[in-house]
Amino acid sequence: IGWDAWHPRTFTWMLLEKKDSGKKFYSGGVDNNLMTQFFITLKHLADSLYTDRFIFAWDSPINKRKQQYSWYKNNRERKDETPLEQEYFANCMRQFPILRDVILPTLGYQCFMVEGYEADDIIASIVMNNKEQYIFVSSDADMYQLLPYARMYDFKHKQILTKEWFQETCGFPASDWWKVKMIAGCSTDTVPGVEGVGEKTAIEYLNGKLLPKYKKYQAIKQADPAMLARNETLVRLPFAGCPILQPTRPVQPRFVTFQHLVWKHELFYFQSHANQESIKQSLGMK
Repeated sequence: IGWDAWHPRTFTWMLLEKKDSGKKFYSGGVDNNLMTQFFITLKHLADSLYTDRFIFAWDSPINKRKQQYSWYKNNRERKDETPLEQEYFANCMRQFPILRDVILPTLGYQCFMVEGYEADDIIASIVMNNKEQYIFVSSDADMYQLLPYARMYDFKHKQILTKEWFQETCGFPASDWWKVKMIAGCSTDTVPGVEGVGEKTAIEYLNGKLLPKYKKYQAIKQADPAMLARNETLVRLPFAGCPILQPTRPVQPRFVTFQHLVWKHELFYFQSHANQESIKQSLGMK
């Protein structure tokens, strides 16, 4: 299972929403809320999908899409953060490298991060170039274009999506979903499309149900080719140049070790993660 690991700011907002719950998670005097919530979520996924074999994909700090189009995901940067939000974000940023580079690999999980590319690109490379039967975990509609290669677990709605579901819902093959995003753009990624045209209209156009007499049909037909070409580059997976990734077969993680770290009452407690060596020792690693 490939999991599109959350962005640190997503975790920041999640933790801020839970800050009044009364639960505090500390280890060695250090707040480890992020790791706690991460593994609570992982346990939920393992229980829901009846497996404990995961591969994790992480965004690179360097983004080739943003290098090509400077406005890409420009709305993700919040300029009006409160001191509390800044504190939570800084704490998340401190914990993410430890989680990605030490704890998850020690437990037996593979983590992929490729410079310049997003987690979506990594998952696309893996499911499109390997015969292994994968399920990828995401709530991002951009990922529908990968349904011909693997099933998708929609984390938000807690359901598994297939290429058959997509065909029945949208009326055309999932492999063409990128064309919808090319025409309509992507507001969450700050990629503008044809003015006045949303996803529903783009779907009608691709299905031949948008009549030529309508202004939106004409707007699509007369759209700037350069804009459409730019959008195709930005929304089609994987992004150009992404290497072909060949993960090993997902291994059975050491859940004995996982339990040894002690998970009780939804509290995931590390004996110490003040430094990487103490983590390895607590996991029985030399």
